[in-house]
Amino acid sequence: MSLLRTVTLTCLLSLSATAASAATLDSCVDLGDSSQISRAGAQFIVVKHDSEFYRVGFRQTCSDLTTTNKMEISSEQQANRLCPNGSVVKTARATCDVGKVDKIDEAAYDRYRRQR
Repeated sequence: MSLLRTVTLTCLLSLSATAASAATLDSCVDLGDSSQISRAGAQFIVVKHDSEFYRVGFRQTCSDLTTTNKMEISSEQQANRLCPNGSVVKTARATCDVGKVDKIDEAAYDRYRRQR
C-alpha cells in the first residue's frame, strides 16, 4: 500500500472515529461576539464558543461554503443562536439549513479547521 494511501486512510478513520464519539447538541446555545465560525471542508463548519466546540453539518450541500468569508448562524429568527433543530447558516450568497450539530473536543475542532 502506498504511503499516501495509508496516510489518507488513517486520516479518514480518525475523523470517522471522532464523528462516531461526538455527542449531539441537545439545547440551544447563544453565541457571543467572541465565538469563532470556521469552514471545515465543503460539508461542515466548526464553531468555538468559550470552551465548547461544535461541528455543524447541513441537510443538503451548502455550495457557497467553500468560497465564502462570511457566515452567520441563526435559529428561531434570532441571530447568533445555534440550536439542534431549525438553525440556518447564511453565507454571502446562500442560506443553508443545518442538519445536525455535534459537540466535539478541541483536538477534533483543530483537525476540522485544517480541512479548509
